[in-house]
Amino acid sequence: MKKFFILSFAFLILGVFDSCKSNVETEYEEKKVFVCTSCYKEYDNLQDALTCCKSPKGENPLDDTNPGNIIIGGRNFGKTEFVSVIPKGASATIPNASCIAEDKLSDVFTPRRNITLSSYLICKYEVTNELYEYVMGRIPIPDVENRYDDERQKYRPAAGINWYEAVIFCNKLSELLGLDKVYDIANVSYANKGKANEYVKSATVTWDFSRNGYRLPTEAEWEYAARGGGKSEKDWRYRYSGADNVKLVGWTSVNSAGREDTDYIVKTHEVGLKLPNALGIYDMSGNVSEWCMDYFRSVTETGDYNHGNAAIPEGGPVTDPCVGKGKYDNIVLRGGSYKEENGYASMWQRIGKPKACGHGYMDSETYQGIRLVRRD
Repeated sequence: MKKFFILSFAFLILGVFDSCKSNVETEYEEKKVFVCTSCYKEYDNLQDALTCCKSPKGENPLDDTNPGNIIIGGRNFGKTEFVSVIPKGASATIPNASCIAEDKLSDVFTPRRNITLSSYLICKYEVTNELYEYVMGRIPIPDVENRYDDERQKYRPAAGINWYEAVIFCNKLSELLGLDKVYDIANVSYANKGKANEYVKSATVTWDFSRNGYRLPTEAEWEYAARGGGKSEKDWRYRYSGADNVKLVGWTSVNSAGREDTDYIVKTHEVGLKLPNALGIYDMSGNVSEWCMDYFRSVTETGDYNHGNAAIPEGGPVTDPCVGKGKYDNIVLRGGSYKEENGYASMWQRIGKPKACGHGYMDSETYQGIRLVRRD
């Protein structure tokens, strides 16, 4: 009897998330059982299901006064805490990506290359509307509709940001906190100046990674953090950042439309509601795609490595690679988004977009965001 109950319960749960309407799903709904959309634990009331994963793994994302948050002028910005991926003074070498399955290789970590990364910190959360608006004076997409009553608009990720705007944001935040600006930015030109869809269409940008200010991650830094920073082979091999089931860790077109069948408009969600990966980092799969520093070209091209000038050579070792401009002027985005299919949220999927690609560039470009890194 006990064995039958367990099998029936498992079958019932699978039925709820089947894309097809089934008799099993109907029976489940009639029993008035509510399911947490993050961990799939069942409850007999809606409120418990809604608040189930507000504190995944014992953490409290609702704490707006975490001392690890970014503090500007005495104001504590929630969900801005950083985690050390590689401790200060240390480095990590990924030898030939030997522990990644062949079908889960990106064009960064491959069996043909040794990569060494220096120490760095990465934000546990994507940059939020609250922080971006404070620094930049506006948010790219003034979408005031909360996805749900229990999610907070200010903690949804800032979206529709192009690459130029992302690096300008990094510099302004660094300046506010008395840090050395990583980017040297000149010749900034705007499109639709003074209008709601105003955006930066071009600029001259150079950078110095030795400076201690905020910046975008290199593609290698992004993927190393997404794979759990080498905590375990299991974490390294996951399809998505922290799990093989994207619904546990991310928002994609599959689940971002909502908790009810009547929801059909995909949206971003408050950061940090899904489960984190092994490093305690949230939303590296889904929600918004995250700009990197690298140009989008094949990093398996041979050539001498230099910041901003060449692809990552095979063999190695190579330290802190950042792929330079190739034939096309596109920059790498990683992690997928709320409006893309699951495959884009995998840890090895890469896409490239023009630097000006964001909210004003094209109406559909509403999914690009920022994750901050800096030297320890």
